[in-house]
Amino acid sequence: MECRPAPPVDKGGESPGTPGQGSVSTSQSGPLNAPPSASVELLSQPVCFAACSVVCIVCTIILIKTRQGPQPSASLAPCDGLACADPQRALESLLDYNVRPCDDFHAHVCARWTRSIRRENNFLEESVLQYMARVRDVLVPDPPTDAVSERFQEALDSGSTLLSECLAHMASGRLNMDQEVPLLFRKLRLAQVLNATSSLAAMTAGAEVSFRYGLNGLVRLRPQRVEATAVLYALRGIPLLTAFPMEAVLKHYVGRIVRVVSRAHQREYAEDLSARIVSLDNRVYASYRRRESPYRKVAYRKLHMEPPAIVAVVSGSMERLARRCNLSSVFLIARDYSNVARLLSFFHLDSSPETLFWYVAVQLLTDLLQFDYVKRFEIGIGRTDETAALRTCFLSMNAALSPVWTVMSRHLMAPGSNTSSSNGKPDPVAALFQGVKKVFKDGSNYLTDLGNDSTLERLRGSLDTVAVVTGAKLISDDAGVFHTSQPVPSGSGFLLDYVNVRAQVRRQSQFYPPDFAWDLSSMLEFKTRTFYVAEHDSLFIPTGLQTRHVFYAVGENDPWRLHNFGTLGAIMARELAKIFAPGARQGGDLDAFWTPEAVRSYESHMSCYMSFEPAQATKTAARASPWFQLELFLWLTSARVAYAALQEDYSTLPGRKADWKSVQQDFFLRFCLAACDSWNRTALTSREKCHRPLFDMPEFAAAFDCPLVSYMASKRRCQA
Repeated sequence: MECRPAPPVDKGGESPGTPGQGSVSTSQSGPLNAPPSASVELLSQPVCFAACSVVCIVCTIILIKTRQGPQPSASLAPCDGLACADPQRALESLLDYNVRPCDDFHAHVCARWTRSIRRENNFLEESVLQYMARVRDVLVPDPPTDAVSERFQEALDSGSTLLSECLAHMASGRLNMDQEVPLLFRKLRLAQVLNATSSLAAMTAGAEVSFRYGLNGLVRLRPQRVEATAVLYALRGIPLLTAFPMEAVLKHYVGRIVRVVSRAHQREYAEDLSARIVSLDNRVYASYRRRESPYRKVAYRKLHMEPPAIVAVVSGSMERLARRCNLSSVFLIARDYSNVARLLSFFHLDSSPETLFWYVAVQLLTDLLQFDYVKRFEIGIGRTDETAALRTCFLSMNAALSPVWTVMSRHLMAPGSNTSSSNGKPDPVAALFQGVKKVFKDGSNYLTDLGNDSTLERLRGSLDTVAVVTGAKLISDDAGVFHTSQPVPSGSGFLLDYVNVRAQVRRQSQFYPPDFAWDLSSMLEFKTRTFYVAEHDSLFIPTGLQTRHVFYAVGENDPWRLHNFGTLGAIMARELAKIFAPGARQGGDLDAFWTPEAVRSYESHMSCYMSFEPAQATKTAARASPWFQLELFLWLTSARVAYAALQEDYSTLPGRKADWKSVQQDFFLRFCLAACDSWNRTALTSREKCHRPLFDMPEFAAAFDCPLVSYMASKRRCQA
């Protein structure tokens, strides 16, 4: 058969069927019609007419099934996309049945997103939004008192109140910056930054504000706990251009902030100040494109040996942490240490003091002005957009109340979900990870042909120690989160409540630092990819990637887990391949770990594929870049590794009740779903992420019975 699901269109004569078996509409007529003269002759011969009619009907049925493929059940109620409770019916509801899989698989799977007019719209983000919507429906307006255990009741009340305030704030009019910004200016004591006498003094004052309220700064500092040790976790600050993605919007916002803050500060400012702030931010943004350097661990007593800019930014926060918490020692852990030190030294030595003072002040306000930005530029004038408001509020709640918010939300959604092991069964996400890791370690013909011996040996050896951090693992050890009283908003206005809650939670975390794994997980809570953290030697799985039902299937029956290899399994495989590939994080030359045969095969494949898609020929030069080669390597590898892990898992099913061809089709459909994106933000387009790996796998054409002349099967000539 060509594809399992078929058009869910009821034309009145459609008979019910089941996924994988299909149904035929009797309202359609076959193309095998006899000419008028033959019809007269057949009518005069009833027996012959009946026989020919049976033949025509059979041929028509066969032709329809060959052209359309089987249909899902028409007797079941409609399924609402990612909100559907059944993973198979949810998947079927997303596909475009006007395009056959063998003709254009990407169009068949991704039409829902590629036709979207929204710039950032993809399957993964929509899956995460479904998770957010489920939590919101429980929390707002009145969460049930028995939703979580007693120790999380305060967190439940705080989260419900603050989330309700945020959603109401987003539904109201625009922020009055002439009133709100001066209020925030005084609350954060930004005058200390603007009145600084030197660059180091401004950086120190800004770091104090950033640490006290958990706001964006030149460096973001987070208190954490690793066993009996207190850790100040340092990350690079987020550039303004990342917070306000369009440079025109950034210039507009910086100009407004400078005008309003200058009035609150009662100071004049130079006309070109806004332009200088944006120019400085471009330098910060460019620093993000440098190669990431290793993390570094520095003892508090040895901090004075670090560069002056590092000392100025972190010393006050480390001293406060050492004084308040009762742990045995205090360390600084800085990710991408060399780049952080270089950036801070640039601020200290090379930037204009006045520009730096204002840049620090504007950067500290970005977390609080994001609500107005979303209202003005994402929701639009005179209309509401629940998606943008929901995402903004959830990210804000997570930043203000985490990691307690993260613990509470996972406990809240645990019943009937995959975020906790039940009935003594092993964690399904961890089991999936072990299956993928086993394929990497055992090797396969595909990996052996692709990577050189030294690369594969290093990868397999390094995988021995890599662990996985899942929702079930965190929930089973939620003692890693401080269980102190949670601040309840006062109702004096959302922005003030939001700032006050952030300050109170940050203060508590200095006395009772959250566990390292829990705090990192809270930072990654709503991401749409897995993250390997070197200092923890673990792969972190955000909750969004464990969200039912389409992306991550949950069920009592073992075959349900087979749905997850094409999505979460493939994402895990991509991250594992990226961890140990030389130059992977820098976009280095893949010749360093591809075999010569693989390089020649790659170049041959590229030329062949371009001949099928002339529109892509103009991009050939860009497609030869290291970034493109790396991403292609990751997607090719993830498809093969996840598929091999699926085969291994399927072979262990008792009685092998699931139909293998249906399992294959499900794998390829879900693998392509993860590539669906309305906006190409990476070296590979959404179409390339879906098609390139499948062109390289003859199993795909076999699974869908693609004719050799079809678009998808014809690419097999590129594999010769």
